Amino acid sequence: RDKKAYVFVVEQDTAILTPIAIGLENAKEAEILSGVSAGAAVSVWGHENLNDKDKVAIQKREEK
Repeated sequence: RDKKAYVFVVEQDTAILTPIAIGLENAKEAEILSGVSAGAAVSVWGHENLNDKDKVAIQKREEK
């Protein structure tokens, strides 16, 4: 992929490639300035192999 910042927003069962603007960031976190709304479902696991409009299934992470 190119060097632009993006996330995959999950809408129903589809991953939508969504460009974002990043503010402050460190090794673990990044401030998203624009491109995605607060509370949106965003892929944080397994997104390395996703493509725009791929079908996905949401899975809950087990708490440790």
